[in-house]
Amino acid sequence: MRIALVSESSQVSKNQLVFDVLKDTVLPLNHQVFNYGMSEDDLDYKISYVEAGLLSAVLLNSRAVDFVITGCGTGEGACLAANIYPNVYCGYVKDPSDAFLFTQINSGNAVSLPLAKEFGWCAELNLRYVFRELFSCEHGLGYPPERGPVQKEFRDIFYKVKGQVSKDMGKILEDLDRDILKRTFGEENFRSQYFRYASDSPLKDYMAGLL
Repeated sequence: MRIALVSESSQVSKNQLVFDVLKDTVLPLNHQVFNYGMSEDDLDYKISYVEAGLLSAVLLNSRAVDFVITGCGTGEGACLAANIYPNVYCGYVKDPSDAFLFTQINSGNAVSLPLAKEFGWCAELNLRYVFRELFSCEHGLGYPPERGPVQKEFRDIFYKVKGQVSKDMGKILEDLDRDILKRTFGEENFRSQYFRYASDSPLKDYMAGLL
């Protein structure tokens, strides 16, 4: 699984810690990890939770990654921003039990973390246990297990409904303000990683023309 970290500018100081814990936890599980910022190296590249949601959506819809870890001060804004886009199913996760239930019941492809609220002593341990629950088990089995079939039925209905009410990702990008697009995707770190892994598609072609 390819896993991306996408955090917004107010929590830039936490980026390296989160990424290091993510790497230490999931590389032994044979996953790949990518840091799309924001890091303290990105001093001239600032994105809010709004752009973090858009960036996450492009990564997932292009299949450049399979899963996104995003977040902001409370985790709420980044969660809301990610979920407005097609094919993004982002859960709010603050502790390991949230992570476990999200994988087993909702089986989405992104989570948003609170990176300021209650992010204090032992925060790195909480992150490690959250990532372990997210990426060390098979998703979608259900909890309790006997509820698995009906929970899958609900997921399928949700995916169908979201697909029917969502616009195409390419159309969304065409309609968005150019300044937002440039601010979101203008950093070299994005270009260097995205085009290497994104699936060939009209969306990838659009991004190539944009950048």
